[in-house]
Amino acid sequence: SAQAFYKAVIFTTQERVNTALRAYPDTVQTPTMRSAISGFAAGSVNSVLVCPVELIRNQQMLRTTEASRSAPQVARELLRHGPLSLYRGFGLTVLRDGLGVALYFSAYEAICRRLHVREAKDASAFMGKLVAGAGAGVAYWLVGLPLDHLKTVVQNRDPTARDLQWSGYWILESLEQSLLILRSRGVASLYRGSAVAFGRGVP
Repeated sequence: SAQAFYKAVIFTTQERVNTALRAYPDTVQTPTMRSAISGFAAGSVNSVLVCPVELIRNQQMLRTTEASRSAPQVARELLRHGPLSLYRGFGLTVLRDGLGVALYFSAYEAICRRLHVREAKDASAFMGKLVAGAGAGVAYWLVGLPLDHLKTVVQNRDPTARDLQWSGYWILESLEQSLLILRSRGVASLYRGSAVAFGRGVP
């Protein structure tokens, strides 16, 4: 499935970057720091893949009152505005996945070390990994949920609402929409559905 592919990209990229960083012990001194840097790199790579997929999915969901559109049809409609139209909300996607995955791997590493998971040889090692995994999942959604909410708002906008330029998609539009939401709804509104998100992150 697509989710399995995305996770494979994240874990493979994170492991390779983490391994590469071990060659610079004087610069990147702690395992937790390596996990954070390699996690951000992995999330950023993954965002290149997921951004157009999520944009197309969101645009399809907006068309419930119209005749159904297949994913290729929606993609062709978006591409009329240029190839970068498939990357609307990309900046927020990078922040969500980059920061979220960085927190995930660094939290997992920190909790494992705190619980001495790697030194344990009995059932406590298994339980420690479960606790570390649950904590890492919650850490991801602490930053991922509000950024995902903002990204979805940006991606759900009518693609003909403005001239679709590079800066409009990647920086200015995302910033503009984020500020509008924060001013009108407050930070708490970005955590709607947090119980479901955190519940999904714990397993």
